[in-house]
Amino acid sequence: MQETLHIYTRVSTRVQDDDGTSLDTQKELGIAKSNELGMNHKVWNEGAASSHHEDLLNRPVLVQLLGEIEGGSIKHLFVYNNDRLSRNEDTQYTVKYALRKNDVVLYTKDGRFDLNNPQDKLFKSLLDGIAEYDNAIRAERSRLGKINKVRRNEWFGGPPPFGYEIVDKKLSPHPEESKWVKKMFRWFYDGNSIVWIKSQLDKEGVVARRGKLFTTGSINVLLQNKHHIGHYDFTDKKSGETITCSCPPIVDETVWNQVQQRREQIFARKGQNNRTKRFYLLRNLMFCGECGSQMSGRIDWIDKYADRVGAVEDFTKEEKKEYLEGVLNRIEVRLDAETNDHHLDITFKMGLVGDGIEYQDDDDKGAGYTVVEGATDASIVIPYAETQDRHKDARKVGRQEQNAKKKQLW
Repeated sequence: MQETLHIYTRVSTRVQDDDGTSLDTQKELGIAKSNELGMNHKVWNEGAASSHHEDLLNRPVLVQLLGEIEGGSIKHLFVYNNDRLSRNEDTQYTVKYALRKNDVVLYTKDGRFDLNNPQDKLFKSLLDGIAEYDNAIRAERSRLGKINKVRRNEWFGGPPPFGYEIVDKKLSPHPEESKWVKKMFRWFYDGNSIVWIKSQLDKEGVVARRGKLFTTGSINVLLQNKHHIGHYDFTDKKSGETITCSCPPIVDETVWNQVQQRREQIFARKGQNNRTKRFYLLRNLMFCGECGSQMSGRIDWIDKYADRVGAVEDFTKEEKKEYLEGVLNRIEVRLDAETNDHHLDITFKMGLVGDGIEYQDDDDKGAGYTVVEGATDASIVIPYAETQDRHKDARKVGRQEQNAKKKQLW
């Protein structure tokens, strides 16, 4: 039976993937190697996958390939060069261990590696070290390049804040959006509520940066944005250095300061921290969708929503709270006056809602895939009947605890 050379292809950026040259080159060289060895070939295309921010969870095709290797069905593997598998040290170890344990011969454009051979094993390790060093150097150059851009008051990347556009690499007031920013600040300054401001924006069909209607939460965030008074801070995560950048102001600083004072008055929960005796997991994340004020807790959310944040059974209360604050940005709560149902609008800090991977061919996952970006917004309705049941259960548990304490006293 003729053996098969399995060809794994990957590029580091979507630019290379769209261009196609690098992937085509890797595939052609792999097929040429299979012909040279007199083998059949099968291509496993990872597409664009970063080598710097990587682990096996971000490399589904490689994970499937490793599964086939562990199953013993792959004995010959081709990659364009040593760093196509990984520049990450932990991932390198996992891959090398699987290849060595299952007697897989590795081929690259530079030669053949038998990882059970001491000399090949040493040479492969040296190449791994060089690839990891090269990746670290490129990441550092990219970081320093971003810092230099910030010092020149150039925008460091990503969509600009609402009200601005990018002109000559710098923030510049957007001719239409900046008008709405001024109106929002003026409306709030004049005493109008955030809910009223949203109604005016909706009436005019004004959409936020992501193309959806503004929420009360996004308006509240916009009203805190310092870009609109002509400056903002950029903090380098590695060094901790904070750089203050300048940009054209849209809002008068006096108006901005008055808006912040009014916000603080609205959202202040006077004495609430001292009066609260119970622990509420979502206490700092929940806001009323009607008035915008922060909500006090009376509902224990853990039992109902634990399965939505993963396996948290072994977490302490503070760990659960910290975990949720890491993925959630805000929860707006509205009460339906007709049904007494609670409506929750949840905003995540990352695009987690509906994210995933779409394979080009479900029957041949090695043919490549497309990453589906998730949304940051989700909605949940808690029926009134369910709320009442939970209140009854809570009262029942409370009475049981009180009876237990009385028995202990007797």
